Formats: sequence, structure tokens, C-alpha cells
Amino acid sequence: MNYTLSIMIPTIVGREKVLSDLVCDLIRQCGNLRNTVGSNEGGCEITILEFDRVEVIIAKDNRGISTGEKRNLLLRLAKNDYVVAIDDDDY
Repeated sequence: MNYTLSIMIPTIVGREKVLSDLVCDLIRQCGNLRNTVGSNEGGCEITILEFDRVEVIIAKDNRGISTGEKRNLLLRLAKNDYVVAIDDDDY
């Protein structure tokens, strides 16, 4: 599937509440949630939320890699025309 936008979110264990609030807002804004995919890659737990034209990719770890390394991993996973990297507490 081709997406217009990939929203990439690096996070760490212990920030689930902040991340959950952000993801709830994104789900409300992105529309119909079509699929959720989970995997492990590069030492991170990966969650991909697939909407009609947007994907939200979340990489969570236990401080094993840097935020920059997580963003590079997220960028490799993105299937998009445009990407944006936001923090788990951005609104």
C-alpha cells in the first residue's frame, strides 16, 4: 500500500501513558484504522497503525539504542511519499 504520510514516533518503555494519549488523538484524526502490525526489529518493538493514506510507525525500546538510531530504523520502515518524526509527547 502507498501512503501519503508516515508519522514516525520513537519512544521508550515507561512512557506508555503519554504515547497512548498521542496515539488516541492520531487515530481520531487519521480516520478508518485498517490494520495494526506488530514486530521486533533492530532491538525495538515496532507497531504500525495503517489508515487509508497514513501510517503511524512506533518504535519502542528499553533505552538500548539512541533516538537517532530509532529514527533511522523508522525511516527504513516507512512506506510513504512524506515522513515526519515526532516525539511521543508532541501534539
